[in-house]
Amino acid sequence: MSSENTPNSTSASLSALIKRVIDLSELLRSQRELLRQKGINLPTNTLDNLRSIKARLEAIQRQVDSNKVELQRLRALAETTALINSTRDTDSVLNQVMDTVINLTGAERGYIVLKNRITGEFDQFRVARGLDTSQMAFNGSDEAGGGKRDELIVSKTIVNDVAATGQAIITDNASNDERYRDQKSIIGFALRSILAVPLKVRHEVIGVVYCDNRILAGLFQPGDLDIMNAFSNQAGVAIENARLFELTRQQLEEVTAMRDLMDNVFDSIASGVMTVNSHLRVTACNATACRILNVDDESDVLDHIIKDVFPPISADFYDAVTQTQRDGQAKTLEYEVTIGQSIRTWSITLSQLRDEQSTVQGAVLVIDDVTEQREIELRLKQLRVYLPAPLLDKITDISVIEQGQEREITSIATDVR
Repeated sequence: MSSENTPNSTSASLSALIKRVIDLSELLRSQRELLRQKGINLPTNTLDNLRSIKARLEAIQRQVDSNKVELQRLRALAETTALINSTRDTDSVLNQVMDTVINLTGAERGYIVLKNRITGEFDQFRVARGLDTSQMAFNGSDEAGGGKRDELIVSKTIVNDVAATGQAIITDNASNDERYRDQKSIIGFALRSILAVPLKVRHEVIGVVYCDNRILAGLFQPGDLDIMNAFSNQAGVAIENARLFELTRQQLEEVTAMRDLMDNVFDSIASGVMTVNSHLRVTACNATACRILNVDDESDVLDHIIKDVFPPISADFYDAVTQTQRDGQAKTLEYEVTIGQSIRTWSITLSQLRDEQSTVQGAVLVIDDVTEQREIELRLKQLRVYLPAPLLDKITDISVIEQGQEREITSIATDVR
């Protein structure tokens, strides 16, 4: 027989036993006079013993029925807790928690309030059942009207007590409870059964689950409190996990957006930028640097020693990179390198690479191909032999000289005698 059928079969067996005891008692009672006429008496207290047996069996049956209900609730609680802990969306977790509370307790209404991470106040109403959310605001000053807002239709005092003490509160008839019967919400809305339990994470109260019933008194029993305490501990962890997951996801999205922005900025720099670690291995390289180095992709450069990706260059360059890492002195060097069939001129600026703790991580290389610029400077230098310096100073593009320009001018001829 399966464990799910055991309580039902036990209850049925007890009912059958109770019926047999009742039948036996009726039979003995009906036959008692007939037996006496024949000189036979029933054993002393036989009927009393049967009544006692019947009472005990009925008590056992009630206990079995109660255990069956408790077992069903615990199974439902375990299933719901597993479902809650498998969800990573805060709103979904909160809705599942609220639905479970209503189902387990049979409450008429309920809501969950969470602790504000910034202010520390319990004022973040997230989900509610059977409540008008437009009324979900506690007493407070109304500066515009100069008056007071209506009190929330549930008790703020109870919520504050639970949040402050970390202990659940249960009242079977709030109207007669000395602790709360004078509250306007209790009087005005005739609140009777109230149950409020804390949501805890590592002994810190992160929220409160509140539920009540305006009709039935004594709806919530001590057994409900035990189950809700067990459930709220799991629910608190699930809610906190969901909130942390959402926070982590938000931070990841921000970091990803920042990384993409930095990548775009990095690749948009006109100069080639490369970073190397203390072992002179390339840790980053933008698109411009790849183009200057005449490589197809960043993957052809990353994690390679710069000697393997740079064309033949003066040995003092690598010594300069190492020295910059040591002393932190920025310097700009210029080298002629051979790329394919052409000779290029590179201007390389070296500076120290540090992290946020100012720990040296390597060096930054800013590479500019200044071949064309140096050629222009050389040609302008040659022209200075034939043209006045003020005229050359005004020339910003050597192509102007090469192509020539047609202009209207005024000339004057003079001589000195």
